[in-house]
Amino acid sequence: NNVGDKIIFGIVSSNIPKKGIADFIEVARRVEATTPNALFRIIGPDNAYVGELRAAGLPANLEFAGYADTPTEAMAQLNVLLALSHFAESFGRTVAEAQAARRPVIAYRWGAVPELVDDNQTGFLVDHKDIDGVVDRVRLLCENPTRIPALGEAGRIKILRQFAPVVLRNNLRHAMSAILNESVPLRGDDTRGLTIIVPVYNAPDAVERCLQSVLTRTDLRRHRVLMINDGSSDERVQPLLERFARHPGFHLLVNPQNMGYTRTINRGIQCAGDDDILLLNSDTIVHDGWIEGMQKVALGTPKAGTVTAMGDNSGAFSFPTSGVLNPKPEDMSYDDWAHRIISFTQDSDAIDVPTGNGFCMYIRRDLMDHIGLFDEEAFPRGYGEENDFCMRTIK
Repeated sequence: NNVGDKIIFGIVSSNIPKKGIADFIEVARRVEATTPNALFRIIGPDNAYVGELRAAGLPANLEFAGYADTPTEAMAQLNVLLALSHFAESFGRTVAEAQAARRPVIAYRWGAVPELVDDNQTGFLVDHKDIDGVVDRVRLLCENPTRIPALGEAGRIKILRQFAPVVLRNNLRHAMSAILNESVPLRGDDTRGLTIIVPVYNAPDAVERCLQSVLTRTDLRRHRVLMINDGSSDERVQPLLERFARHPGFHLLVNPQNMGYTRTINRGIQCAGDDDILLLNSDTIVHDGWIEGMQKVALGTPKAGTVTAMGDNSGAFSFPTSGVLNPKPEDMSYDDWAHRIISFTQDSDAIDVPTGNGFCMYIRRDLMDHIGLFDEEAFPRGYGEENDFCMRTIK
């Protein structure tokens, strides 16, 4: 959007009365004597209405540029778009096209257009048919032309975030999934079992807190827990795991020597038969409804291959602030803190992410049947194996 000595204010339309052509001409007329660096350009087809306007006389700072074959060609002929429709636009495609082309927009606060234009950030909004308000914004930009590139860049960013093809595709997919979930129960194999795999290497105190939380907050009549001692050198670990293994639903495997994280979870996945899998780090504490929340997405969304939980210290999946430890309030227990967060977020839509995180990740068995296990050759000790698995999932 190159701004020269003249700032070109344009309107792009079908050139019919309801598009506000007369308002645009009146704006040009009012600034003609006071704002010499403003030029006004009407882009659209010649028709009978345009002929009437020409016959009535036009200000010297205004011109008709004729029809443009493409939005790109139209936007190249102006620096700032004016959107002055007299009727409530249902979307405002031309407004979106202008912002995508880094053209700020001056528009009536009317119809759907205010959803596209952020006042004083990507352009300006004025009251419906407030021609004086439009004139004021035109003069403002003519007095401060350096604002045009900044407003234009902000507009382009907004449109890319909200209306880029990948965004529209994901929104459509979420909408269709929501519609299907209203009328269709869980996927056809919603009775499939679930095995929770907890690989363990030392750290008995953290392991005990983790397993105790799983014991008290998991329906062990429906789900089973598979603990795997990966050659722990701490002598306290094996007796601890044997104690939990006495609880119904808890099972224990022991690696004769340390195999590394990825080989250990692959062993557990193979031992789980046809079950879905839930990988759980042995220092993670779970809360009420933890499985149900993930299954709601995993079983209710046709192509959700993996689901990762949120946590208070879970890297990119930390909540409410990502990437840092989020300490609970001192006057609340961990359970109360979790319940407080869930009360605000339980009805939120799931978010598409480029990778899951193995600290607490649900994996559908039909996905593993299709793409295989984790890559234990490339990632024997972990640290990247879930990223690789999720990239294969996306592919």
